[in-house]
Amino acid sequence: MRNEKTKLSDAQEQEFRAWYNGYATITGMNPNPDAPQHYYDYRGWWKTGDIPSIEELMRNPDVHGDSRFKMPGHPRQFVQSVLGALDTTTGKIVDKSVLKKFAPQEEF
Repeated sequence: MRNEKTKLSDAQEQEFRAWYNGYATITGMNPNPDAPQHYYDYRGWWKTGDIPSIEELMRNPDVHGDSRFKMPGHPRQFVQSVLGALDTTTGKIVDKSVLKKFAPQEEF
């Protein structure tokens, strides 16, 4: 789980902003990568280089970002699995009771 968002150099930030602008436009996301409702480090994902190009996004706008870049409070950090609750940021199974704490709107 990440607690701080990735910092970029000025040049990297410009490249990131150009990519994120296209990403947000195509996917219908908030155009502000730092919007608090994201709970996601888009700069960290971008910096890996393992991001979809704008052309790929146009073919498949439902792309899913790398779960390692979810921030604390992300609504899909924990998902139900056969073995308990899967922490999507670490890939580890945790006690199922965490689902009620972090996803109280759902029945488990």
